[in-house]
Amino acid sequence: MPGKRSNAPPGVWNGLRVLELADEKVHLCGKLFADSGADVVLIEPPGGCPSRSIGPFVDDTPGADRSLFFWQYNTGKQSVTMDLASPGGREAFAALAAKADLLIEGTEPGYLKRIGLDYTKLSKLNPRLIMVAITPFGQTGPYARWKTTELVSIAIGGLMDNCGYDPPIPPIRPGDYQAWHTGCNYAYIAATAALVWREQHGTGDYLDCSIHDALCCTTESSLHYYLYGKKRVYRGRGRYATIYPVPSNTYRCADKGYLYMMPGIGSGVYMYQDMKKLWQTWLDWLEPDGLAEDLKDPRYWDPVERETDAYLIDQRIREFCALHPAQWVFEEAQKRGIVCGRIMAPHDLFEDPHYKANDFFIPVRHQELGRTVLYPGAPFSLPAAPWRISRRPPLVGEHTGEVLGSALRYHKRRPAKSGKK
Repeated sequence: MPGKRSNAPPGVWNGLRVLELADEKVHLCGKLFADSGADVVLIEPPGGCPSRSIGPFVDDTPGADRSLFFWQYNTGKQSVTMDLASPGGREAFAALAAKADLLIEGTEPGYLKRIGLDYTKLSKLNPRLIMVAITPFGQTGPYARWKTTELVSIAIGGLMDNCGYDPPIPPIRPGDYQAWHTGCNYAYIAATAALVWREQHGTGDYLDCSIHDALCCTTESSLHYYLYGKKRVYRGRGRYATIYPVPSNTYRCADKGYLYMMPGIGSGVYMYQDMKKLWQTWLDWLEPDGLAEDLKDPRYWDPVERETDAYLIDQRIREFCALHPAQWVFEEAQKRGIVCGRIMAPHDLFEDPHYKANDFFIPVRHQELGRTVLYPGAPFSLPAAPWRISRRPPLVGEHTGEVLGSALRYHKRRPAKSGKK
């Protein structure tokens, strides 16, 4: 891999052997292990997994090896194709599972049992195997076999009700694949805990990871307000959902750029310790543009009174932002201790000085295309065992011969029963 990190120490999961039954719901969990040093083998059906057909595509030309969606989630992995409906495919899969540390899968509940590859069977071959099942509703319960999509999951999980514009406009789905991301992140945490347990006790485990349950843990304050106060939160344009309506936290500037700001009037009060200092800061900042005059009423020194007139004060701040470019307001707000950030478009991120200073975007060479592609970098920093992209996403079945040849040779010479290591 090109880049400054190529000579760094091994990743934290160096030497860990992971199987991933290819599915768009579970790709991120596998990627978190792969880019942290694990040897992740992606098991795909002949012709490639369905997520390879999700666009956009390189140069707008569809193809199994050209999906940018697939690329994003499958760096660092190897691809092996096999047909699990055939005896030979099942034998090959069992051979890989016999020497794996971790199996990540997202098939519908009961499928692996029907084809003889469930945890009960595989753990007899490999008692140290940890199996992570990431499914929309878990293995049990009335919803377990329901059909869903990512959008349906995020709606029924409770998160979507908080997202969008002020009522009566219907809720809006948040950014792409939040449901799958949430499930994968919680599954990664659970798998890490299971690996620690195995280190201490020597045996594997089966992890039932419900995306539905994980989403219910991410509804912020809305669940608590209802549980303890029987109050529903108001979703709103560009702000956190709250139990009372407050102004939006998004502000348009003179150059048509947008800011997300928590000015400490109708929302975000908890962000500030010295409310008197904050109010003086606003008065001083608005004064040169003639926008502070009607805000000098002595009663506004009381935060409760300011909140009562939050929409009036918010209007003055909007008028102020409309006079100045977004980057200037952002930088000046930060200098004054006001919580504020630019709303960045995707193309802005590549020019962001913070990302540049930290070499965040990683160049990865795609030899078959004759080009180098920039990928998002490390989601966390662990200098002693750093995160890295070790290889580009695999072509369909690129490593089948290499991986299966080694696994089947191992499977044939292993003892009939496997005990603890």
